[in-house]
Amino acid sequence: MMILLSLTVFAATAFFMLMASDASQKKRWVTTQAKVLDVEIVPLALETGLFFQPVCRYEYIANGNKLEASSSFSQSFISRKNAASFVNSIKPLSPIEVRFDPKRPDHSVVMATTI
Repeated sequence: MMILLSLTVFAATAFFMLMASDASQKKRWVTTQAKVLDVEIVPLALETGLFFQPVCRYEYIANGNKLEASSSFSQSFISRKNAASFVNSIKPLSPIEVRFDPKRPDHSVVMATTI
């Protein structure tokens, strides 16, 4: 389960980086309000050390359909304690901004500036 979650976080991060690298594509994405369902901390073992990545599960409406997705935040932490402080500041059911691709509304990312 942890490996699957780590792969999901890696894929979401790679997707976010790809989206951010193409400014024209990024402009076509739609910003909307989502509702936080939960946030968890995922440990990431990288060559430079162990990091802790907050991952948010949320639901949002896109093109009239209710969707659920998960996305990592842009920041990671070098200590679990700091990551926990960040995660504890995000309350379930609170609003959060996400962006989604109107052509593929199930592709979405958490906006880094919303927390």
